[in-house]
Amino acid sequence: MGNNGRNTDSSPMYPAAYDLGNIVSVAAFDQYGRKASWSNYGKKTVDLGAPGVSIISTLARSDSHYGNYSGTSMACPHVAGVSALLLARHPTSTVAELRQRLLATVAPMDNLREKVASGGRVDAHQALAGGEDGDLELAVTSSSNPLRGGTTASL
Repeated sequence: MGNNGRNTDSSPMYPAAYDLGNIVSVAAFDQYGRKASWSNYGKKTVDLGAPGVSIISTLARSDSHYGNYSGTSMACPHVAGVSALLLARHPTSTVAELRQRLLATVAPMDNLREKVASGGRVDAHQALAGGEDGDLELAVTSSSNPLRGGTTASL
């Protein structure tokens, strides 16, 4: 999304600020759950957060060189990775459906509540496990375990 520390609701950055269904705009946060001071943010123009401070990444020198980097360019691959997992699990999903699932299954974070539209960070487990995708998801417990035919149990 950008590393200028600005509110993109009032100072948009493009192409991330375009209101298009195929854009997921990402803010970066640190290991303590704080939005990185340099990360752009916006309650209307930034969708969610992802880790983006001191991320270990590969270097171009060789297959065995690594370095620590910070930036929204380090946060975005987390969201892209969860998107790839979702597409592998739901190969017929549209871009709009994948985007909706990403945003509906964020893990809420107090430090992002007023900084990004979803109020949270990408959550791979929740994205893969369920969420507000239009399917009814129900957990049922019984007073009898196991349930047996011809008996009464409360659900």
